[in-house]
Amino acid sequence: MKSTFRKLNDAEYNCMISSMIKLNELKEAENIYTEWESVSITGDSRVPNLILAAYINKNEMKMAENFFEKRMVEKGIVPSYTSWELLTYGCVHEKEMDKVLECFKKAIGSVKKWDPDEKIVRKVYGMLEEYGNVEGAEQVLVTLRDAGERMKKDKVELNDETYQLIKLLHRKYSGNFLVNMLGKWKESEYSEQSVPVGGLAYYVTAPSQGND
Repeated sequence: MKSTFRKLNDAEYNCMISSMIKLNELKEAENIYTEWESVSITGDSRVPNLILAAYINKNEMKMAENFFEKRMVEKGIVPSYTSWELLTYGCVHEKEMDKVLECFKKAIGSVKKWDPDEKIVRKVYGMLEEYGNVEGAEQVLVTLRDAGERMKKDKVELNDETYQLIKLLHRKYSGNFLVNMLGKWKESEYSEQSVPVGGLAYYVTAPSQGND
């Protein structure tokens, strides 16, 4: 292909790989990806994410993890939020709890502003609830807290969607998982618009309405 056509850009390789995947030609998609590896200098994770997603959608997590390590990380491609999110979904399906927590935390930690995907958060918490994993639930709430702190420090406004999601998770799961930690809080100390996240001293304040 390289000898026949001009040098393609990332978007064109992306389109070709996507087309092969839609045709269920994953091997050919990987061949095109190999060519992209040899000519591209961008290291754009959106291209390998296509292959990663294809393996995960086919429930081939071993192949996905091998591709992630050998063809992305070891080749110097920095995993994006989407990369970690895909791996989180795959690990949830495989019920690999430790890997779920690791990938979920890395997903949120990889971005300055987290626009939550409620579906993945519910899947993670659903798995934790299924196995009664108190420690894991606390870890996730701490991860959400850290994301909020980082956004606050960087003066990134917490949007209403994120606020409502954290509020929902706290109300739904803290009663089941965080009874001991919640005992440390004095409800009267907080305004109605403050939500304790995890068991640590940080509060997510509801964003103002109508001040865009």
